[in-house]
Amino acid sequence: MVASIFSYLKKGIMSSLLCLFFCNIAWSNCDVSQIQRGQPQQLIQHPTLRVLVWNIQKAKSKHFLSDFHSLSKNGAYDLILLQEAVFDKKYSNPYLEIKSYSMSMVDNFKLLFSANHTGVATLSKFTPVESSCIKTNKKEPLVGTGKMSLFTRYPIAGVSGVKLLVANVHAINFVSTAAYTREIKQIVKRIKNHKGPILLAGDFNTWTSDRLKILVSLVKKKVGLKEIKIPEEYRK
Repeated sequence: MVASIFSYLKKGIMSSLLCLFFCNIAWSNCDVSQIQRGQPQQLIQHPTLRVLVWNIQKAKSKHFLSDFHSLSKNGAYDLILLQEAVFDKKYSNPYLEIKSYSMSMVDNFKLLFSANHTGVATLSKFTPVESSCIKTNKKEPLVGTGKMSLFTRYPIAGVSGVKLLVANVHAINFVSTAAYTREIKQIVKRIKNHKGPILLAGDFNTWTSDRLKILVSLVKKKVGLKEIKIPEEYRK
């Protein structure tokens, strides 16, 4: 009897804790927000771009602010692709301190009783002419959240009508291989008909060999993209 009561109380406590989290979440409708600071360039002028891709894990690291300032100072990168970016009064500051840039961002979810948002953000020295996003059809177990991918297009100087498509992806995690494949196919479908150069980057959650093979196969066969080999010294 005592054991049964304890088990009941334990389940009740867990349910209450889960509700404190889940009942406080508003899921995103895939609305892209745009912030501009200074005077970003209207056109991409150079054939070579410096790109930083970083899952900042909701800026939980105590070194995040100093690391971000160090990496982004003096306009070191033309494009900065962030996953699990945090948007609030405190952590929007480092983004806003970059001079002459444009930032497109989309929330994954927002805490209802907080100013905090978390999602995907693309910062660039150029002004996008189009921004859009897609969210996964599948949601991750337990937390019940999906993932977002953000797409921005930038005109290129000297090439009329041609734009660079930047796809900033945070791929679904903790689902079956079949479900993962379906979500990657949704991203591939979005970008494969683009007429012009494509930069596809982000956190693909390819922590198994099967997932990595699926990603590489779909991207190469359906879109014709080439993999950029990142030297080990540039990986963090």
